[in-house]
Amino acid sequence: MALLHVQNLSFRYHNEQHELLSNIGFEINRGEFMLLCGPSGCGKTTLLRLLKPGLEPKGDLSGGVVFKGEPITALTKTQAASKIGLVMQNPDSQIVCDTVSRELAFGLECLGTENAVMSKRVAETVSYFGIEKLYNKKTYELSGGEKQLVVLASIMAMRPELLLLDEPSSRLDPIAARDLYDLLHRLNLDLGTTIILTEHRIDEVFSLADKVAVMYRGELAFASTPGGAAAYLFNSPEEKLNAMTPLTARMYHELSAKREKGDCSGLYHLPVTVREAKAWFERETESHGVKAFTGAAAGKEIKKSEPAAIKAESLCFRFEKDGDDIIHTLSLRIYKGEFLSIVGGNGAGKTTLLRLLAGILKPYRGKIISLPGLRTVYLPQTPQSLFAYDSVREDLLSAAGGSGSFKNFLNSSGILPAKTIDLPANVVEVAEKLEINQILEKHPLDLSCGELQRAALGMLLLRNPDVILLDEPTKGIDAYSKRMTSHLLKSLCAEGKAVVTVTHDLEFAAENSDRCAMLFNGDILNAEAPGIFFGENMFYTTVVHRIAGGVMPGAVTLKDVKSKWL
Repeated sequence: MALLHVQNLSFRYHNEQHELLSNIGFEINRGEFMLLCGPSGCGKTTLLRLLKPGLEPKGDLSGGVVFKGEPITALTKTQAASKIGLVMQNPDSQIVCDTVSRELAFGLECLGTENAVMSKRVAETVSYFGIEKLYNKKTYELSGGEKQLVVLASIMAMRPELLLLDEPSSRLDPIAARDLYDLLHRLNLDLGTTIILTEHRIDEVFSLADKVAVMYRGELAFASTPGGAAAYLFNSPEEKLNAMTPLTARMYHELSAKREKGDCSGLYHLPVTVREAKAWFERETESHGVKAFTGAAAGKEIKKSEPAAIKAESLCFRFEKDGDDIIHTLSLRIYKGEFLSIVGGNGAGKTTLLRLLAGILKPYRGKIISLPGLRTVYLPQTPQSLFAYDSVREDLLSAAGGSGSFKNFLNSSGILPAKTIDLPANVVEVAEKLEINQILEKHPLDLSCGELQRAALGMLLLRNPDVILLDEPTKGIDAYSKRMTSHLLKSLCAEGKAVVTVTHDLEFAAENSDRCAMLFNGDILNAEAPGIFFGENMFYTTVVHRIAGGVMPGAVTLKDVKSKWL
C-alpha cells in the first residue's frame, strides 16, 4: 500500500477564475524519494501545502489525499504535526525560538513529549546532523545554511514519515546546498524517510530521486525515472519544459553524434550523475578523436581605459562599532556595459557589498566614486519590500512615474480605478519582455517567487538605470525564466548599462558574465573571465567543468564544449 495517494486533486483560490491545480494524481511508496519540478507558478508550492494539514491554502478543493490508507483530513493535529514535516524556502518563516536548543525542542514540546525522551531525541538529532557547535547559539546568529539545517533537524526530531521540502536550497551557496542534498540522501537511505522535494537546482538533485514528476500548467505532465524524465524534458516542444533538462542529459543529447533530438531509444539510460556523464564524455571524446582544449573561454573585453562607472577604494564596513569587519580594504571597479558576478559562501558579505555600492550602507573607511548623474538601482533578495500597492499594475505605474504618489492621486481624484488606466509604452514593453502581462492584476503577495522576481526587476528597469545591482536574481525561478533573465540582462549590457550580480548560481554566472570574482575574508579576489575563474576551481565550479574539465580544462559551459566538439 502506498504511503501517500493523491487522487484527482484540483484546487482554485477563491479570488481566481481558473484552477491552479487540475486532476493531480500520483502515488509515493514508503521510503521513496520524489523530485517534483516544473516552471514557476505551476502550483508546486500549493500542492505541497495541500499535503500538510494545517498549512493548506484556502480555496475550492476537489479530489482527495490519502495518507497511510486514510483521508489526510482525518489526521489529528498531533498526527499531522509529527507524521508529515514541511521545510519551506525561507527558514526565517519557520524559526520561532531565540536559541537553537529551544528550537530543536519546540516541536517535541508541542507534542507533549516527556522531558527524558525529548532530551534523548534532541541529543541524537544534534549528533546525527553534526550541529553540536550550533546548539548553544542564538538563532539570529546563524547563516542561511545553518538556519535551514536547524529547521530540518527540528522537524526530523519529531520523526516524520513523510518529509516535504519546498526549494530548501534557494538561499544557500553551492557548497551548503550540496551538503543539504547529501543529508537528504542520507535521511532517505539510512532512515527510510519518504521525501517529496521541489527544486529548481535540478542538476544537483536529479540523481537523488527514485521518481521525477513534472508539473506544467497545473497538471502532472509526466512522472517516471530520472532518466525517463530527463529525456521527456529534452524532447518536449514546450520551451519552458525543455529548458529544465539537466545538463548531464543535455550534453549527452547535444554532443552525441549517434543520437538526434526525438530519438527515444535508450530513454532510461541517460547519464544523470556527474560521474556517469564524465565517464560517457571521456569515452566519446576518445572515440571521436576530440583533442584536449586548454584555452580558457574569454569574456567580453572591457574597456578599462574608460572611467569606471563605479569605483570603490579601500572600503571597510562593520555593523557594530566593536564588531569584526564584514568588508575589509575592498577595492573594485565596475565599467559601463559589463556583466560582473560575485560569488562566495553564505555570510561572506556579498549582500553587504551590494548595499554599499547602492548607497544604502556607508563605509566607515574608504570611498565610493560614481560618474556624475549615474542612476543605480538595487534588487534585494526579498523583493517583496519593493511593492507598495495592491496589484503589480499599480506598482509598475508608480515606478514608471518616478514618484510614490500614484495611489494618492487615485484616492484624491476618485475617477479611475487602476485597471482602467492605459499602460504607458515603456510599461507595456517591460511587461512583454519579462512576460508578466498575465500577473498585472495580481496582488504581490499572491505571486510565486519567480513571478515576484520578474515583476520587481520590471519596476527597476522602468527607472532607466545605468547600473543594476542584483542580489540572487535567479533565486526561486525556473530554468526558462532564468534563460529569459539572462537574455534581458545581456541586452541591457549591450546598451551600455552595467550589471552586477551576487549569486549562488554558478551556471548562471559562467554563462553570462564578463568577469567573475569571489568575495572572501572581506575582500574581492581577482575578477577574471569565467573560463579562467571557474576553470581553475575545484569546488566553486560548474557542472560542465566537473564533467568535461579532464579533457577540456578551460571549458566551463556547454557552449564552450560545443565550440570544440567537432
